[in-house]
Amino acid sequence: MSQPLARYRRTYRKGEVLIGEGDDSADLFLLEKGSLDVLARGERVGAIAAAEGPEFVGEVAAFLGAPRTASVVATEDSQVLRIPRVDMDALLERAPALGISLIRSLCRKLAAATQELSQRGTPGPAERRLPLYAKGLLAVLEAAARDGTPAAALEYFRATNPWGIQHGDPREVRP
Repeated sequence: MSQPLARYRRTYRKGEVLIGEGDDSADLFLLEKGSLDVLARGERVGAIAAAEGPEFVGEVAAFLGAPRTASVVATEDSQVLRIPRVDMDALLERAPALGISLIRSLCRKLAAATQELSQRGTPGPAERRLPLYAKGLLAVLEAAARDGTPAAALEYFRATNPWGIQHGDPREVRP
């Protein structure tokens, strides 16, 4: 990553909490090296690793201003960019590669959730959260398109959105 990002970089030690469930923090995190556990109500519900490239964490709360739905804890010493919400728009303008990484990370998460959904026969937590996540993802992509970042990602998501959910949809989405 480029120099404009250096001031956001820090190392989280094994066991250190990046995000606390219920927090109102609007920071966006980018895991560059290492791995993290995701905990909801004290139970491990997922893991995030930078093995396939940088992974964003906390993007829905960061862009929508919602309270954190899970805690995130380093499972090993991990290098992370912690980007305050107040700096995000300007930073994405100065570092367009960061915006592209964000889109790729979101697409990987959406693909994994979709695959999990298609492999399970009974509804579970992922199925109940997926529509809400998709709605948030669409809001992020719409904002990126408005700001001049790749509009093709937004059009792709709209064309392949299997839930028919649109940002601003008046239907209530419940987990």
